[in-house]
Amino acid sequence: MPTKRPLDKILNDILRSGFTFDEEAQYQLLHIKLPTDKFYIRSFLGNAKNWRGHEARTLKAELREYLK
Repeated sequence: MPTKRPLDKILNDILRSGFTFDEEAQYQLLHIKLPTDKFYIRSFLGNAKNWRGHEARTLKAELREYLK
């Protein structure tokens, strides 16, 4: 099984994507600090529904790995 990419690298890629998230998604994204912040990860994924495309799918899948 491949290892998970570090959470800070995933979050940096999300912030660098250039997408403007709504206020709720931004709030949750900025409160994700540790892999144990599952509430914020889950909330961000739920509020980032308008973020689409290949990059979005890839980064969301990487975040979902932290929910397992």
